[in-house]
Amino acid sequence: SLGEASGAVAVKAPAAMMSTEDTSRPFRTRPSVATWYIRPVNRRARGNEAAPTDMCPDQPESRSEAQKLETLREAVSRAAAAGVREDELLQEARAKVESIEARQQELDRLREAQASGDLEALHMAIDRSKVSGAFRDGEGLMLLTPFVSFLAVEDRKAAAVELQAAVKSRDVSKLRRSITQATEVGLEAAVLTEAQETLQIEVPRAEVRTRLRSLTEAPSSTTPNELTEAVVRAQELGLDATDAALADAEKLLRALLAKDLALTEVRRLLEELLPEVERPSPKSGHNGDAGAGGDAAEALPASEDRLRCLQQGKARLAEALRSARQAGVGDQELQEAERCRKRLHNAAEDLKGSIRVFCRVRPMMGGREEGETDVTAAVDTTTLSVANGRTKELFMFDSVFLPGTQEEVFEDCRDLVQSALDGYNVTLFAYGQTGAGKTFTMYGAPGSEGIAPRTIQELYRLIELDRDRYDVVVTASMMELYVNELVDLLEIDGAPPVSGKGSRIGGKPSFRRMSSSGLGAERVKKLNIRSDANSNVFIDNLREERCDTADALRQVLECGNKQRTVAATAMNSESSRSHLLLMIRIMRACRETQELTRSKILMCDLAGAEKIKQSDVSGHLQKEAIEINKSLTALGDVIECLTTRKQHVPYKNHKLTMVMQDALGGSSKTLMFVNCSPASVNLKETMNALKYATRAKKITNCLKAQVQN
Repeated sequence: SLGEASGAVAVKAPAAMMSTEDTSRPFRTRPSVATWYIRPVNRRARGNEAAPTDMCPDQPESRSEAQKLETLREAVSRAAAAGVREDELLQEARAKVESIEARQQELDRLREAQASGDLEALHMAIDRSKVSGAFRDGEGLMLLTPFVSFLAVEDRKAAAVELQAAVKSRDVSKLRRSITQATEVGLEAAVLTEAQETLQIEVPRAEVRTRLRSLTEAPSSTTPNELTEAVVRAQELGLDATDAALADAEKLLRALLAKDLALTEVRRLLEELLPEVERPSPKSGHNGDAGAGGDAAEALPASEDRLRCLQQGKARLAEALRSARQAGVGDQELQEAERCRKRLHNAAEDLKGSIRVFCRVRPMMGGREEGETDVTAAVDTTTLSVANGRTKELFMFDSVFLPGTQEEVFEDCRDLVQSALDGYNVTLFAYGQTGAGKTFTMYGAPGSEGIAPRTIQELYRLIELDRDRYDVVVTASMMELYVNELVDLLEIDGAPPVSGKGSRIGGKPSFRRMSSSGLGAERVKKLNIRSDANSNVFIDNLREERCDTADALRQVLECGNKQRTVAATAMNSESSRSHLLLMIRIMRACRETQELTRSKILMCDLAGAEKIKQSDVSGHLQKEAIEINKSLTALGDVIECLTTRKQHVPYKNHKLTMVMQDALGGSSKTLMFVNCSPASVNLKETMNALKYATRAKKITNCLKAQVQN
């Protein structure tokens, strides 16, 4: 039956082993019949001994592993069932069954990995089979060989594909890895040669790419010479503009060369212009009366030539600085040139006069002036002629407008806003009789904005230009001087909130101001005036609003204007009854150099000078007129002392002169507008205003930028 199960021909036991005397114990005392089958099956399973032909005459020479396993299992099972003793041969058979079962499992894994096409999985399956010991014998190795051969062929194919991809990519790390792998799998030498030649070319290219990247990643520490050397080396090795590392390096090299060129130009201009800044300025011929002598006449062309030279030098240096910054030159390297530009700018402004005076004559109006003659005429852009009876008197100023547009007037004082950002205090104020156009000049009207709104717009335009280099804080306050009392126009009861960001500085409202009608009262803070050793004026208890935008500052201006006191008089239906002051403080810090500048812009619309008889006022309005005239008289006294260089200047005689101390003879760049009426009926007031302004033109301020490190 064992022979039938295994597919072999039944072999009978020899006759000597089948005696009748021993029929009671046919298999226990002599060799088992099953062992005749087990032994040849074991031999065939081990693969080192073929089955005898006399025992299995019709069995094929080679059986499948599964058939061998089944045959052996059957033989062991029959032997056990027949009660064969547990000898070494049976134990060996059982062990062989387990070995063949393990080998069959490994073969299944190998076939599965091979069928999946995953070479990595097949590698792992073969390695596992070797470690397991299932294929240690000769027959096992024969079974494993097809898988190993298949894997070797596939590895060579994969290595060839990877090698071709590496050659195409020209990546050094991929080339090295694929060459190593191709060598290990025994790829043909002809295939390896191309990859090795490519590697020899790409290794120096990779090195120069690494050098280029290291230079481009640290542009601040890279010099043009270093980068030029690396770029030339890359070009020698055959790299072109399509290579990203070389393209980035060439771009940086162009930027560095442009930066060097721009910095060289700045230094050249600095060397050229510094002597011009240091050269003393000729005395201006604008500071005297019309009858100035020959010295003034000779000085005027020289002054104009130097002014032109300074303005041209400033424009050239400003353009060079702009180009240098665009090229990436840092503020630290441009610090000296920036100081020179400021000096050029302010030297040009100083040459125009420490106190510059613009004269503006309004058009003729109806009412009192109807039927009157125009007594004013412009001789040129700086000279005004006034017909005074049979004679004509000439007055020379920095500019004369009859009346000129608001834009034309502002254009001539636009540069003062730059001076404020550079750290200089700037003051602009308007003087003249009531109804002469002071408020229109300073504040304008909708659609025809005056100096103050245009100054605000220009200030924030300049701030925006340097937004990436400077941190700027702007605060604003607004007050009026009314009957010799300072009133905070942003703190009056009923005044609308401005921005919600104002900072209040101590104090409680204590002063009560009467309205122009004498009815009602508005509480305001008590403001105190003080000045430091440099004549810089400060107002204690004055509310300041931080203004981060031009709109915020315009809101402050609008809020203050709404609170200003006005009243109707015979000379002006909306006569200003107080001096209106807008104070803008600027703090600017350079992010790179940490240089800090502080400055302020003071814009003052003075109340109009008037004769009480002409204004036809009484009662409280008369008291207002008297106080206005007192303040303007005190201002005239200060101007007189400054022009005659007296040792004592009576700033403390009036609060108006105390507030304007740093504008007159102090630390400010000051621009005065003298506003006049052209009508013959106002000739006397016009002449007084022009003479007043002529004296003010002679004042010399002590200018100094307020810079802190």
